[in-house]
Amino acid sequence: MEKLLCLVSAMDNILTEPRTVEVCGMVGSVPLVLMVLIGTVIAFFLFIGIFAAYVHAARAELLRPESLREVMGLRSFPAPVLSAERQEKVNRMSKTLDELHDGLPQDVSYGPAAEVVTAFVKTRELTADHTLRGKSMIPLWDLHGYCAPHMAGGIDVRITVQYNLFTGSVMNLGCAEQQEKMREIEKRGELGGFFLTEEGAGVLSGLIVNTTATYHPEDASFILHSPAPVSQSAKYWISQALTAKWGVVIARLLMPDGSDKGPHAFLVDLTLPGIHMEDMESKVDFNWLDNGRCWFENVRLSDQDLLRGMCFVDEGGYHLRDEKSPFNFIAVAQRLLSGRICIAGATLCVMNHLVEKTHEYARGRPIPTGRNETTPLAEMPFFADSIDEVRMIAGMFRHYTDYIQDRFMTERIGDDLVHEIACAKSEVAGFCIDTCERLKKTVGSYALFQDSPYGTKPDILYVMRFAEGDSSILRQKMVRDAVKALAKKPAGLGVLAGACNALFQFVWNKDGLGYYRAGLQFDLVRLAVRMAMSGKNAVKVWLHSHNLVTYTARRLAALTIHDALVRKFPECQNSREMAVFRKYYMSSVFNQ
Repeated sequence: MEKLLCLVSAMDNILTEPRTVEVCGMVGSVPLVLMVLIGTVIAFFLFIGIFAAYVHAARAELLRPESLREVMGLRSFPAPVLSAERQEKVNRMSKTLDELHDGLPQDVSYGPAAEVVTAFVKTRELTADHTLRGKSMIPLWDLHGYCAPHMAGGIDVRITVQYNLFTGSVMNLGCAEQQEKMREIEKRGELGGFFLTEEGAGVLSGLIVNTTATYHPEDASFILHSPAPVSQSAKYWISQALTAKWGVVIARLLMPDGSDKGPHAFLVDLTLPGIHMEDMESKVDFNWLDNGRCWFENVRLSDQDLLRGMCFVDEGGYHLRDEKSPFNFIAVAQRLLSGRICIAGATLCVMNHLVEKTHEYARGRPIPTGRNETTPLAEMPFFADSIDEVRMIAGMFRHYTDYIQDRFMTERIGDDLVHEIACAKSEVAGFCIDTCERLKKTVGSYALFQDSPYGTKPDILYVMRFAEGDSSILRQKMVRDAVKALAKKPAGLGVLAGACNALFQFVWNKDGLGYYRAGLQFDLVRLAVRMAMSGKNAVKVWLHSHNLVTYTARRLAALTIHDALVRKFPECQNSREMAVFRKYYMSSVFNQ
């Protein structure tokens, strides 16, 4: 109180006698004292604002509903529904797939399973032109997003490899002549593979490519080779490798002058001499799918085998079709991005199938709830709430996958789209896996029955989690990019800006998530400071920060998905689905 009176007295002195004054024992010029007073006032109100924001965030957490019923009075923002035309095509593709693999025993070898895909390709239900970027891709999305349960035993992986990775690479990276060649390959029902992952790279496939394709101008050829040690450069975990006639092989393009043009894609006839292929060890499941190890020993390719839609090589050297658009790995690996979108849709489809089968069982499973009284399991509050919660969160994820599908079809691939796709693949797959485990715990011994959707059947979700970029690696990349963005600014300004942003987000409390946003920014700053102080031990420090990195990545992805939904679908605000998405899914991510 004495200091407050002292400040008031000093203010009075300043206003009545503008000269040097004394404030609480401090003597200074009028401008200095004004700055002190203004700063004190600002700090006071800033403290009040922060305290209010904190109280607001704490109150919001305390008001989390005990039951899902409490949000059911809000208006609905239902999951997207297919048009009649799209639904008809989905039904037709599903029926065709069922008929083609009906009767295949669980222990069948990969040969008959490959014949199923060959037969499906020949039906022309999906064609090479459906893999071209643009609205023509919609049937490709729908095949994965709505037909996944009809592609059991690894056939779903074959379909993704055949259409998205193999055919899609040729159609989008190849020239018109190569596109026509792909259409002829498809008419014959010949299968293809995508040869990217190398044994020495593991889950870092794409970041490490040792396979080389060296250009020889004297006969206009490339020599495709796996350099020693082959244990590092061999292509590994290549799906459909042993039953494929063709392969899109990713190799570093080397010019005669020694320049390395980076990873490029080549269309390779896998019957050429010098190509070595062997089956990988038997798996505990999905042996309908052949996974191969492959290496190349001075395999001679024509210069026409380079996918030449974006670049070509001739006697004059290496040329880009568009000099303003430099060649980069994102261009080569764009089908990994579309594959991640396919995976997000497929995991939702598999999970929804499991939810519906579980709900069907629960409707006919009586639970004793009193003397001579039973209630169906489906009507028990704990079960009914779980099913409704999962359906609403899955519906929001379905809207998000539709959103990134549209962006991929219509926009240039930039860093923001790559990030949003990574968020979908990692979070949707994780949510679906967690949901299956959660529901399995609610149905007791039913999960052990052969006709239940459990057992090893949901294991395909783990395959999807690992495919097209392991989710753990994608999460590390998300956080690394965010930390690097802070570190780019000189002399610690990035860290200071991040700290100020955390404070701003806390006070602003956008969408009621200010507490979460501020915490995310604060942890990004923590990681940036750790890395700045790590010196030569940067890799070691990063690896030891794995828990913080994973936690930060999940929060970053959750907020990215939430903000995209609100931006794209403003009508979802104040809906029961968004309320459940925030209060159950997002709170589980931030409070893990």
